[in-house]
Amino acid sequence: MNTLAAQTHLKTRTIPVLFCVVLIALMTACSSGSSSPQLPLVAPNDPTATNPGDTPTVNAPLVEPTVMQFTPPVGQTQDIFELMSAMGTFTRLLALIEKTDLQQTLQGPVPLTVFAPSDDAFAELDAAVSPGLLAALDTEQLRDRLTYHVLLGSAQNSTALRQYDNRALNMANNLPVAININNSGNLLLNSSVLSGPDIAASNGLLHVIDTVLTPPLRTIDPNNAVPPPSTDSISETLLERSDYSTLLSLVEQAGLAELLQGDNNGLGWTLFAPSDIAFERSSSDVFALGSDGDSMGAAELVNLHLFPGTIATDELVAGELNMRMGSVQVEPSANGFRVGGANIVGRDRVVANGIIHFVDAPLEQLMPN
Repeated sequence: MNTLAAQTHLKTRTIPVLFCVVLIALMTACSSGSSSPQLPLVAPNDPTATNPGDTPTVNAPLVEPTVMQFTPPVGQTQDIFELMSAMGTFTRLLALIEKTDLQQTLQGPVPLTVFAPSDDAFAELDAAVSPGLLAALDTEQLRDRLTYHVLLGSAQNSTALRQYDNRALNMANNLPVAININNSGNLLLNSSVLSGPDIAASNGLLHVIDTVLTPPLRTIDPNNAVPPPSTDSISETLLERSDYSTLLSLVEQAGLAELLQGDNNGLGWTLFAPSDIAFERSSSDVFALGSDGDSMGAAELVNLHLFPGTIATDELVAGELNMRMGSVQVEPSANGFRVGGANIVGRDRVVANGIIHFVDAPLEQLMPN
């Protein structure tokens, strides 16, 4: 994904005293005996504090970790997986690792840094979101979540990690994690605190963290990575996706679940589906239509996202698109089309009874002139 680097802008018109201070600081840095690369400056507190399960926004500049020689302690023969198994406090994490066949990675010869949420961290995630959230993901999604806890090819101890304060490192799933030192001196990955000492295994270092990491959103090109057709209905597809629970709840509240299992007399349906995060981030009052148990409002909202028929992205044309209830504006964008003010971030998911287009915001109804 694209990482936005926060830049420090120096004003060209400065008083002589300030110039001297900056010059002295630069000379001190240049004369330092450290071999670490000079890292870009960035404003602190990235990302803002998040609760367990929340999706962070990482704006810190991405840097390469310093290559460090790792030598395991004398007599340490347990690899990271064996060490976690022996400790007895990572049963939830280990079960997920075995489910995704990541055990071999944690037992391989490549040096690793693993940030391991304890069973207590998983209990916090259960309480904040829902029990078994990660277990409900499919294998590919779960692997993506778990590898966000691993730094490949380098064993970084907590002292080394502190040099990346206000920067970001790329994790094994190719998404950035922000490194910060808070006002109490604690070392944080996003909003997760490293607790306890470094734990050395035969193939790397283990750090215990107090919350399960959630990766930032991955930038998706809507013109690529279209999966093969599915035999599931629209309703079944939403049910299988843990990140579309809000939309599924509105479908059920509106009494439209059975409708979205049918084929509309052979015509099919096209659903423009906002994710849970899309609903949360929406500044529009469209979500209020389906709040407070209002079945009519929920039906109005869902029907605004439902086209009676199948329409692929290459069939969209600029102008007004009449939905099952109401209409939305279709307009060209850099990646194709915007529909009802929302970008299509996952196009042409062909299912048994139609097509799903995943969108980054709830659709806004086109109001009559």
